[in-house]
Amino acid sequence: LFGLDDEVGLQEALSHGPPTILLLEELESLFLARVGGFQAINYLLELFRALQGQVMLVASCRRVPFEYLTKALGPQIGLPHPYYIPRFSDEQLRTLILARHQATGVPFRFDREIYGVSSEAESTEGLDRQFFQILWEQSQGNPAAASALWLESLNADLEQPGGVLVGVPPLLSSRLFVESQDDELFLLASLARHGALDGSEITMVAGMGRKRVDSILPRWLRAGVVEEREGLYQIHIEYEFLLTRYLKGRNFLNAR
Repeated sequence: LFGLDDEVGLQEALSHGPPTILLLEELESLFLARVGGFQAINYLLELFRALQGQVMLVASCRRVPFEYLTKALGPQIGLPHPYYIPRFSDEQLRTLILARHQATGVPFRFDREIYGVSSEAESTEGLDRQFFQILWEQSQGNPAAASALWLESLNADLEQPGGVLVGVPPLLSSRLFVESQDDELFLLASLARHGALDGSEITMVAGMGRKRVDSILPRWLRAGVVEEREGLYQIHIEYEFLLTRYLKGRNFLNAR
């Protein structure tokens, strides 16, 4: 942990050093929801309780894994100041995305097909406003999801060489989940609860054999619900809100 080979070495280094702020990304990577799967995170939390006043821990964690950890560990989690990043408004999403796009220097315009889902007057301002309202509904104010959906909305503009045409954001549906078997949903719930897992870890926490895991994953990869990065599988950011809501409704994830 933190580049040191043993627990004693880490505690000694921190206790005898200057006051320190440690930044830890992906706190969810330190546990598995199984017997014996909390040793790393329990050690980390105990360490920082022992070094309180000497070391401050600033950790990031996805919302669903953090909800699970606070229920699984209760008061033992000992993180006194959790901060939940608020959702962006549609106007905040617009400001962020257009600033990033304008930095590329690529001209863009909104496709008239947006009129088909808009009650606005046929104007550039109306298209702009309606697009970002739809984008907010699809992303639920998550800027990472909104950015991914923005990119998927872009197509080459045949009327303006070198430019892009912005169409309707992809409309995500829970139909895939409705038509799924329970073990397929258990696999998705395992990924949602942990953030990212490799194939062996999925078998341990989802309670199914490796052959079944290997037969389920390709379906979700083809559908774009799951993505694979460096051997780790995770829910695609675009589907996080839709999938979490569905899994909680079916009691595959605790809703409270």
